[in-house]
Amino acid sequence: MTTKDMRQTYGRFLAPFYVAHLLLLCSYIPMRLSLSEYYTRVLNKADFLGLPREIQMYGSWLVLMAVRWLTSPTLDAWVSTGIFFGHFFSCMLISTFSSAYLVCYICLALSFYIALPQPIYKGPQKITYHTDASLREQVMGRRADGVAHLIIFYASWSPRCTQLSPLIADLSVKYSSASLQFSKVDVGRFSHVAETFQIDTNSLVHDPLPVLSLVKDGKEVLRFPTDQKLKMTSGNIVNFFRLGDLSTGAGANAATSSRNSKTTSRKGGKKSKKN
Repeated sequence: MTTKDMRQTYGRFLAPFYVAHLLLLCSYIPMRLSLSEYYTRVLNKADFLGLPREIQMYGSWLVLMAVRWLTSPTLDAWVSTGIFFGHFFSCMLISTFSSAYLVCYICLALSFYIALPQPIYKGPQKITYHTDASLREQVMGRRADGVAHLIIFYASWSPRCTQLSPLIADLSVKYSSASLQFSKVDVGRFSHVAETFQIDTNSLVHDPLPVLSLVKDGKEVLRFPTDQKLKMTSGNIVNFFRLGDLSTGAGANAATSSRNSKTTSRKGGKKSKKN
């Protein structure tokens, strides 16, 4: 990896979003050092498991981050989780010695989240960004050309889309070929596309984006589940869409046959119920 690629891949972690939140997390140190002897004794008081409160809080944070390191799909998601829970545990500690500091801390954290969006990955990728019109012409309008298109429907306002963008970019570099192409469409900007593909962008239960859809010969043949039962990890995406086969052209008809078999089984089930 060249120096330019390194800057593109990891340079986003020097963006104002990360720097501002890091400085706010570190602001606990001077606040802690300025405490009177009374509040120092309060924080050092051993209660649960015989450990001081600070050790309990930041120990829990470290354990959480270790677990998240194993389960987070990207480094962006891991760091974002660390920032959020770092603020949470800091607020728990600050609340024990100063309500004024607590209010200021919460206001600053919220203002950073609102004014400083998490930066988007701009490293190596082989993805074509489409508008509503270009999607119809270059993807949905293509008939019997033997090319499969993995379309990623995303929105610029979705934190989950931002955090998963490095994963999608990495897959595009590994599997993009003459028989498999990666595309992205901003459904937040092109709402008509969301309506056409029946993508709910207003869910209050969970963030449904990004949505991954495999299109072949102008028709959608597979869609990655959005019900959170199957986590959107690199391995799951590769196995679900059989990207290895699609990339080499060996699985050009696999997705279509898979969909047809599922449709046939559903129809057979309905007929048996009627009988």
